[in-house]
Amino acid sequence: MQSRPSLLLALGLALALGAAGCSSPCQDLGDRICQCEAEGQIRNNCKTNVKARVKAAAPNASEEDACTAILATCPDPNGDVNACAYMLNTCPGRVA
Repeated sequence: MQSRPSLLLALGLALALGAAGCSSPCQDLGDRICQCEAEGQIRNNCKTNVKARVKAAAPNASEEDACTAILATCPDPNGDVNACAYMLNTCPGRVA
């Protein structure tokens, strides 16, 4: 598991990118979940779906804060089977 400073740095970078208009915490959370899909068209479709759903939902500030909090507790799986199992079965994001 990543160290706390690494997680804080990653969270800070995610927030900075979100502020720059590249993404949002809720989209980042969805994209992180998509990392558990097979590489290629399935993963690309997942990311496209996440982007469309986040845009349609237009999350407010408190919802974005909730996504930020969940991002801080869930690892970036990067396709790692164990991280995906943890994230999809035990992370607060699954509940949310």
